[in-house]
Order: sequence, then C-alpha cells, then structure tokens
Amino acid sequence: MHGQRKRTKSHIQKNAQKFISCRSLSDVEKLMRVKSNSIALHAFDPIYYHFTVPKSNGKLRLIEAPNHELKNVQRKLNAYLQCVYYIMQTKPSYGYI
Repeated sequence: MHGQRKRTKSHIQKNAQKFISCRSLSDVEKLMRVKSNSIALHAFDPIYYHFTVPKSNGKLRLIEAPNHELKNVQRKLNAYLQCVYYIMQTKPSYGYI
C-alpha cells in the first residue's frame, strides 16, 4: 500500500481482510513490510522531534513530529485501518467519512 493512487472497492476490501486476518503483531509487521519488532519498539519508545513555530499572534506553537521510521509505520498502519473502517462502517457514521 504505497503512494497516493486511487483504490478500488475490491482492493480496499482485500486489504481490510488481510489486516483483519492478522493474529499477531508479527503478522501485522509482515503485512506492512516493516522490521520485526518495529511496531512494539515504536509503541514503547516512540521517537518524536520537538520544535516550536511562531503563531500569528506572536506566541509559539509546540510541534511534536515523529521521526522518519515511526512516521512510515504510522502511514502504513493508517492505510490498512482506513480500509477496515471503510468496510465496517455503520450507516450513521457514513456522513462523517
């Protein structure tokens, strides 16, 4: 699940099913093609960079940005979770997608 290309409904359903069928963290890591134990390590010791940027009112806004590897894992996980949400959404939630 790389890039920003448009996904078909069948592609979304296949990816959702792949994710749902995972039974362990290792299965998820294999599916997402990340290093073994990568998700667990990032969960227990996430690496974020902290910096500030000025706001229009002159105050400073604190930004906490994940390092490159963590951001990569988050993007891959998000892509699969979006597929699962799409196929499992309830009718009341449809208006907010």
